[in-house]
Amino acid sequence: MMQIEAQVGTGYGSYRTSRAARDSRRALLAWASVALSVILVCIFMNLPVYVRSLDKSMPPKLFYIGFMLLLFPILMARLHAFLSYLASPFGLWALALLLLNLMHLITDAGSLTARGEMLVSFRLQAIGMVLFLGFAFTHMRQSGWERSFVLLAVLVPSLVIADFFYPGQLYPPDTAGTVLGRASGTFINPTIAGEVILLVFLLSYPIVRKRYHTALVVLAGIAVLVTFTRAAMISWLALWVFLMLRRRLPAVSAITALAVVVLPLAMGGLESYISKRGDFSSAIENIEHRLMFFSKGRLDDDSAMERAAVLQSGWEAFAANPLTGLGAGVTDGGQSRLWPHAVGTHNQLVALGAEYGVAGVIMWLWLLLLLLRGRYFHDRTIHTALILLFCAMTFFTHNMFDFPYWLLTFALVSQRDKVKRRAFAMPAS
Repeated sequence: MMQIEAQVGTGYGSYRTSRAARDSRRALLAWASVALSVILVCIFMNLPVYVRSLDKSMPPKLFYIGFMLLLFPILMARLHAFLSYLASPFGLWALALLLLNLMHLITDAGSLTARGEMLVSFRLQAIGMVLFLGFAFTHMRQSGWERSFVLLAVLVPSLVIADFFYPGQLYPPDTAGTVLGRASGTFINPTIAGEVILLVFLLSYPIVRKRYHTALVVLAGIAVLVTFTRAAMISWLALWVFLMLRRRLPAVSAITALAVVVLPLAMGGLESYISKRGDFSSAIENIEHRLMFFSKGRLDDDSAMERAAVLQSGWEAFAANPLTGLGAGVTDGGQSRLWPHAVGTHNQLVALGAEYGVAGVIMWLWLLLLLLRGRYFHDRTIHTALILLFCAMTFFTHNMFDFPYWLLTFALVSQRDKVKRRAFAMPAS
């Protein structure tokens, strides 16, 4: 009799233990759902930098500290898994990039200005933070944070469009980094806005139901258009053609997108509208030159000529210093005696070569390999589309290894563990 009672007691204790474990897991998933969604929205809306632009007493690192506090329960519950993540393909790449910047920060201290040193320190913070974020997002996909990309795919372009029609409402017109007449939403810089619009469009695409794909691609196209960023416009058009050819966009969607976005460019309708806007008077010439690239094939404006000059200088810097480069951060817009230009290279690969030498080129190639082998998307067409965007933007921006939204995208897309898609996700069309 006592033996039977002991067996019953043991069974009840095991039941209570397993139930407690299940409750603990549910609580962790619920926390991760909220915490990771908040972090995702903050990063892909550029809120740390946006808030700092409005209030200088609020540096981005305050947001990063907040992110770490939100991640603390996840890290404590998965501490052993985090140590393993550091040895994962992306973890090793991020640690190598961290070490490379740290070495340059120490050895190039004499040639860096205060701003250059701040830039490299910011890179170190961003890379270190994304190591933790990459782990949390990779190991907590069951919590449903991916649905936040649907919100971002609507909110980000909507704010950019609103900024175009109601300039000065999201930030003062004299905010540092503002380009008059070019919408940017919470990103201040329109080039950055164009990049994020395309990223959240692709990251949300597999989750959005098929009948909403037309609205999604048109919204992204309109928002990219009012940033007047040629790189983003060309990339959006290339993605549109690629998705149409791979039958991820229905014919109605393709025709609608073409009519709404491309025809106003070709026929000069947008130029006519802008010329009537009194609040854009000092920016009309710059915008018209940008639009002439599409309507007349012209590429002779000051911005294009300046980018050609810095691109050549970046290549010459790499050719002269192929082993070590000029040093981390020195191509940051005239902030170093080694880089006389007022702007960066606007080319990620050239910037990496100029700053880090061969090591920088290897870091880019290594990252490309990680992305190619990634298994984040179940639909390989969308996976390929994002890799194409990465390659295209490499030739138009030099901030991919600086900004958290790019680094987090790399962490997500390079992960190799497939996760069963939830019911809300639609199969590829």
